[in-house]
Amino acid sequence: IDGGNGADAIAAGNGQDKVLGGEGNDTVAGGYGDDAIYGGAGDDAIEGGGGDDLIFAGDGNDAVTATDFFGRGDDAIYGGAGNDALNGGRGADYLDGGADADWLNGGAGDDVMLGGAGADSFAIRSAHGVDTILDFSAEDRLMLARNMNMQGELSAADLTDRLIDLGEDAYLDLGHDNGVLFLGVDAGELGALFESNVGFF
Repeated sequence: IDGGNGADAIAAGNGQDKVLGGEGNDTVAGGYGDDAIYGGAGDDAIEGGGGDDLIFAGDGNDAVTATDFFGRGDDAIYGGAGNDALNGGRGADYLDGGADADWLNGGAGDDVMLGGAGADSFAIRSAHGVDTILDFSAEDRLMLARNMNMQGELSAADLTDRLIDLGEDAYLDLGHDNGVLFLGVDAGELGALFESNVGFF
């Protein structure tokens, strides 16, 4: 399915579809198959639907949701240039924000997130498994649910106490089999970043 140039509205159906949004601010719904969706240039709104989807949002400020309410799949989402909002679903998803300041929320499941260049925000909710962040840095923010696992709003000191030093990496234990693995950041460096780089939603 090729939308071409212009602002398109595309619904792909339930098979294994390949969707090209093209240039323009497109709205794409992938349906229930294992789809490949290319948003193209423009500020696109993309929903993968069910299945294991591959989504390239393209250039622009894109909003991507991996699955609808009933869908489950292990999705791979690439944001590209622009300030993107990438939201995984209930499966084990891979999110790559690309350039600029992105919002990455893996959703439920054991997800892997790469912010890329820019000041990115990594969102973690209660009971969402163990997520891995590949490139957390001083310009990024860790965004936590306000009442994480019914423990209230955790302070920087609380979070630092929950850090487990893994050498070059660190693990943040959020309780109830919920946590975040930070690759390439040791616990001491991460604890210092928690003083200014943690927010709540």
